[in-house]
Amino acid sequence: MPSTRRRFLIGSTATITLLSGCSYFGEDSATIAQLEVELANGTSDHQMFHYAVETSKGVDDWESHEVEPQTREPVIRETPGDFDPIGIHGVVDDRPTSGELIGIGGAETGEICLRILFEYGVLGEDSSFLESSNIRCE
Repeated sequence: MPSTRRRFLIGSTATITLLSGCSYFGEDSATIAQLEVELANGTSDHQMFHYAVETSKGVDDWESHEVEPQTREPVIRETPGDFDPIGIHGVVDDRPTSGELIGIGGAETGEICLRILFEYGVLGEDSSFLESSNIRCE
């Protein structure tokens, strides 16, 4: 009987030791260090892009940028440490659009840059948002 108990204790200790390396107590999700919104004007006219990012604390201030015809303009801003975007809202040429941000949880850890493409007139007359959140900050 004592050898069975000893085997059990040795086996349990070995199992716990092997599995203890599987637990990770560091960062559980990525933080957004930088937000880049690329404004793409696919029309033949100057367009004024207005957009605001929505976080769990509410909608940020609206930003406005005029974009030349058939060009793209990146707008980059640093973000606070607790920046947790959940949506983005925009208006171009009296055409509103909104997009839910899929987010960054689960896939990455550390600092990343959230990149959003806000385009108008590229694939028709509607405006749209596209998100890419797995880009490392450079």
